[in-house]
Amino acid sequence: MHRYENLGELIKHLLDDVAKKLSFDYGIYYHYDEYLDLLIPDVWITGGVKPDPLSTGKGISGLTLERKRASYIPDREKHPSYSFMAEEKFIQGSFISVPVQTDKRVLGVITLCRESGKKGIFGVEHRYMLEILTAFLATEMNSRLLYAELEESYFSTVSSLTRALEAKDHYTRGHSERVMKYAVGIAQALNLSYDSIRRIRYAAILHDIGKIGISDSIITKTSSLTDAEYKEIKKHTEIGYDIVNDSGFFSEIRDLIRYHHEKIDGTGYYEKRPGDYPWEAMIISLADIYDALASDRPYRKAYTHEEALVSLEKLVGINFDQKIFNAFKDWMSCETGIKSQSAV
Repeated sequence: MHRYENLGELIKHLLDDVAKKLSFDYGIYYHYDEYLDLLIPDVWITGGVKPDPLSTGKGISGLTLERKRASYIPDREKHPSYSFMAEEKFIQGSFISVPVQTDKRVLGVITLCRESGKKGIFGVEHRYMLEILTAFLATEMNSRLLYAELEESYFSTVSSLTRALEAKDHYTRGHSERVMKYAVGIAQALNLSYDSIRRIRYAAILHDIGKIGISDSIITKTSSLTDAEYKEIKKHTEIGYDIVNDSGFFSEIRDLIRYHHEKIDGTGYYEKRPGDYPWEAMIISLADIYDALASDRPYRKAYTHEEALVSLEKLVGINFDQKIFNAFKDWMSCETGIKSQSAV
C-alpha cells in the first residue's frame, strides 16, 4: 500500500493487489458516501456488468455496510436471504463481503465471489484473510484521508491569502489560481511525481505573494511603470522568498517563487542561467506569462488562446524550453479539446 503515491492510485489497484493473495472471479470495492448514505462503486471486476450505487441495507454489500461486519456465504443461490436479491447479480456462487472501517469511521465495502465449479468455494480462512487485509487497508486509507483533509484546509488558507492580495486589483483577480491550474497541468503532462506536482501547486498559488510588500499605487497603476516603479515591483520575488523562507515545507518551494521571472537566456530578474535555479520555475513562468496574455489589462484586451500560443512560442529558448512549451500545448489540447496549431 505504501508504494502508491496517493489514495486514488491505491484504490485503482486494490482488486489487482487482493487477487495476488486471494483468487476470485468477480469483485468490487465501494466507497461509502456519508452525505448521500450510499455505497459508490470505485473499482470492480464484474464481467462487463456496470455496478450501481447501493443504499444501506440493499444488496449484499449494502447489508454488510448496515451490519458493519463481514459476511461469508458458501452458495448465494441456496441462501434464503441473498438468492432473491435484485442487486449485485454479478455476485454468484460463494462470496465474502467485508466492511472497510476503523473504530470511528466506515470507509467502504469489499465484496468478492467465486462462481460455482470454478475455483472452489471460499472457506472461513479466506474470510479471515480478507478481514485482516481490510483492517490494514482501513488504517492506511483513514490516514491518507485525514492527511488530505488537513492538506486541503492548509491549502485553502494559503489560497485565501492570495485572493486577499489580488482583491485590490480587479485586473489580476484570480490570476494566481489560474497560474496554479496551468502549472499543475504542465506538470501532469510531464508525468512529474506527486511530490513535485504538490510543490508546483503551492509555488504557483504563492508566486506573487511578495506583492503584498509593494505599494498599492504601483500594483494598481493602469499606465506604464516608470523605471523606478519597475525596479520596485521586481522586488516582489525577493519579498515572496523571504515570506516563505522560515517555514519548513515552504522552504521546498521558496526558490520557485524567487526565480519564476528568470529566463534561460540569462536576462531574468537575477540574470541566472539554467542550472543556477530550479528548472520547475520555468513551468510557473510559462503559466504566469500565458495568463497575463490571456487576461484583460488596462492597456489592451485579452489575447485569444491561439494568439497567446503564438507569443509563447516566440519565447521558447528565451524564457523556457521547448519541452515545457510542448507539455503546455498538449495539456491545453486535452483540456479544451482544441488541437493547437504551431506558430511556425
